[in-house]
Formats: sequence, structure tokens, C-alpha cells
Amino acid sequence: MPINKLDGFVFDRGIDRIIRNDQHEASLPDAARLPPTEAISSCELDRLLALPNLEDFLAADLQPAIADKTMLTPQGFELALRDAIATLDEHASDPAEEPSPAIAKARRLLSKEAELRDLVFACRHALHQG
Repeated sequence: MPINKLDGFVFDRGIDRIIRNDQHEASLPDAARLPPTEAISSCELDRLLALPNLEDFLAADLQPAIADKTMLTPQGFELALRDAIATLDEHASDPAEEPSPAIAKARRLLSKEAELRDLVFACRHALHQG
């Protein structure tokens, strides 16, 4: 025997009626006599899930603004990486400025990234050669 009720909740009702806890059974009106609606009605579940949550706030605050979307391509990123290394090299070799440990660390990190990318490219090329 299936259980249809549990503490006043009937499981054969929709989420809209469960949330509002409507206990009376309502029948739908005849569709032929209904006037067309002007606004699209949203489902109660869609309305609840559309509320902004912590993930939405974090994504909006932490997502970087990228002016040049071509940087997101592999070739564009490689070019931007090489340009950043060259710029850091210029700042490190400038005799007028005192060498900064942060710039030196960033230069080492970006150089290591470039070396690893070159290694991945070489390994991929060797795999394609067979």
C-alpha cells in the first residue's frame, strides 16, 4: 500500500502547492474559456533557483574583466605570456630601478610556465610522430 501522506504533505501534488501548503484540491478551468495571458508565468521552482546565491556573488566578484578575448585562445595566451616575460625582463634589467623580489619571482614563475608549455608541445609532437 503506497504512502500518499506524510505529516500533511501529499506526494501527488506539484512543488507549487507543496511550498504554499495548499490543502484543498483545485481543478483546472476549461482551457477553451481562458483569455490569453500577457505575462509568462514562471514555475515556483525556477523562481526559487533563480535567486542569487554565494556562487553567483563570488563569480561576479572574482571573474576577471578581459578586454581582449583573443588572449583566451592558446596562441593568444602564448603571445601574452611571452610579452609578460619580456616586460618583466625589461624591468629587471633597468639600472634606474631597484630589483624587486616580487618581479624576480614573477619572472621565474612565468619562465617556468613557458618551459613547461614548450615541453608539453614537444611531447605532443613526439606522440603524433609515433
